[in-house]
Amino acid sequence: MFVFLDDIDQGKTDEFGSLSSLELLYMILDGAFWYSREKWTLNHLQNLSFLASARFPCSYQNKIPAPILNRFNIINILAPQEPQMKHIFMSLLKQSFSDSNIENRRTLNAISLGCMTIYDAIRKIFLPVPSRLHYVFGLKDVKKVLYRILDIDPEVLHDKTALTKFWFHECTREFSDRFTNAGEKEEFFNMLEDVTDKEFLIKMKDHYKDPQEIKFLKSRDADKGYDEMKDPIFLRDFFERRVNEMRKAEDSFSNEFVLFENNINHLCHIIRGIENSHGNMLLLGATGTGKRSLSRLAAFILNYEVFEMNLEISYGLREFKKAMTKRKEAAVLMDILQAYPYKISDV
Repeated sequence: MFVFLDDIDQGKTDEFGSLSSLELLYMILDGAFWYSREKWTLNHLQNLSFLASARFPCSYQNKIPAPILNRFNIINILAPQEPQMKHIFMSLLKQSFSDSNIENRRTLNAISLGCMTIYDAIRKIFLPVPSRLHYVFGLKDVKKVLYRILDIDPEVLHDKTALTKFWFHECTREFSDRFTNAGEKEEFFNMLEDVTDKEFLIKMKDHYKDPQEIKFLKSRDADKGYDEMKDPIFLRDFFERRVNEMRKAEDSFSNEFVLFENNINHLCHIIRGIENSHGNMLLLGATGTGKRSLSRLAAFILNYEVFEMNLEISYGLREFKKAMTKRKEAAVLMDILQAYPYKISDV
């Protein structure tokens, strides 16, 4: 049996700085046994082979001890080069979009080149520093952009302009939403506009005064993907209707909740983040900024069942795991979609 161990450099260190998980792995590799923690008996392990992965050493990672490395055959896997990345991106895009005509082929080529250009620029410009440790961007972020494009019906975004707008929107959501100040957001938008001008031959400023105006939400026909929300009045009316419905359904929902522009933008972002499977959102903000109300409203719009944890001083990891186990069992048995909002200030 093969056992794959991912990110072995990311283990939790103890108070002495050692990695107990790697010490256990060292015992298995060297002696092919471990001890049962319940009966304190010796368990021999046979016919086991291990395949592990880790990132290149850097300052914020744990160093893998040499005795562990000596037990493995090491292969250095380099990042894919531009021709390889283009081939991967084009192969994914062709699953949904036909490249039978020249216009489609040019658009798909522009998407793949645009993704590579943005990815390379972000990795060089927006680096993680102590004030922004979450600025860690990888190919998985580009993959999310591509998968969103693959999730739409080609008949909905049937022309080059509509597809370019959607690509612009998805890049904004995946990358720009992480930035912590307006200067970085503006720099990213300028960079994104340059890419659309060069690769797509479309000037976004001809379509929008502010890039933040671009909004896409799940289509009313779920099989078709996403619709562009061109009319802000229609979007506000839609959310106001859902707010009124939620107030009737849940008496505890705040009557003071107001749909001003920032709340509408945040609501669009939250819905986009949690509507797909394995979607996660972390809302950071001061107390009273509406994080809880926005989370509950987004879950209500998506017909999710909400489970809210009431964190107390005695609430620890054991209680958290127990609560998650119960909710997952309920989700499997009842076949329902669930959202788990909680306030970061409580944590």
